[in-house]
Amino acid sequence: MSPRRARRHVRSEPDEGWGTSLVWFANATGGYPDAIRDRLADLLHGDDGLRLDIARYNIGGGNAPDVHGDYRKPGATTEGFRRAPEGTTREDLGWWDPDDPAHRDLSADANQRWWVDRIKGEVTRWDAFSNSPPWFQTVSGYVSGGFDASADQIRADRVDDFATYLVTQLGPDGHPTGGRQSVVLALREAMDASALDARPSAMDETSPTLVRTDWNAYDPEGRAAVDQLTAHTCGTGHRTSARDIAKGADKPLRMSEVGGTPGAGQSFTGMEPGLGHRRADRRRPARAGTVGVVAVAGDRGLQPAGRRGRAVAHRAGDHRRRQPRAPRGAARRRQAARRPGRRPGARSGRAERPRRPVDHVDHR
Repeated sequence: MSPRRARRHVRSEPDEGWGTSLVWFANATGGYPDAIRDRLADLLHGDDGLRLDIARYNIGGGNAPDVHGDYRKPGATTEGFRRAPEGTTREDLGWWDPDDPAHRDLSADANQRWWVDRIKGEVTRWDAFSNSPPWFQTVSGYVSGGFDASADQIRADRVDDFATYLVTQLGPDGHPTGGRQSVVLALREAMDASALDARPSAMDETSPTLVRTDWNAYDPEGRAAVDQLTAHTCGTGHRTSARDIAKGADKPLRMSEVGGTPGAGQSFTGMEPGLGHRRADRRRPARAGTVGVVAVAGDRGLQPAGRRGRAVAHRAGDHRRRQPRAPRGAARRRQAARRPGRRPGARSGRAERPRRPVDHVDHR
């Protein structure tokens, strides 16, 4: 039998579920009026909705108190669970003590935590991830990325502290996802020393290709520290390679974040923007689950409560057909004029999401 024919006979395992990442829509919609946010939760997780049963919780890092959050897109300013002393600035890097209760703020991130409380009865599997360490553990002093895209963003002397920060925010069912081997090893050590039942996943890269590259660079200790393999399918090459790696290592494989079909645009009546990519992912066997990147969007951008904008769930038939127009002419020129001098990450509008895999827990 040829390798191609043999590959077609790889047995497909049943999925353990499907779900969504709460970042960043939960950070915005968790503050909406009860009737709206309850309706959204029912559409996504209820018995008469999509019945999503996997959720990814974003452990925010948070910028320094003197950094204004408006340079990121609405909903993307995720709060960190730490309380800096009064007068702390971006230049203050050595103040945090994980054993000092005064440095912890467990009331932070109320909007995303509303979603956790609201859907915990429907969600059977939780993942926790972080797009960046807190600002005082980064090289740039910002959680939105570094000034040098080819350099690591996490400070080499703060990897263990970052692992501690993550573990202190996890419940017993959290399943943290990680990328770099140094972070995975530090996270596994911190989790083994805690009372948590959770275990690390990796590499949570933007594509199966990068998962393959990372896995080949891991040593036996790093591979043993990984409980589950995770890959986004923002890029779709080498999906069968990631599958074969997972089967060879006897580890589950999850597609941990994806949107719809590239180029499908926005639609209030069709499912292609939300589910198109997942159909292709399902044609590659040996999956443990599939998770969407965002389940709620808006026709003017996802606005927090009190701002203009209409939140919509990706479900056919619930919304108007009108499509927003892309900026043109003078509006486009004004956008271009605002580009110089932005903070790292501001050009793409990403919150706490560096552009490449660095020593932090998520991708890019």
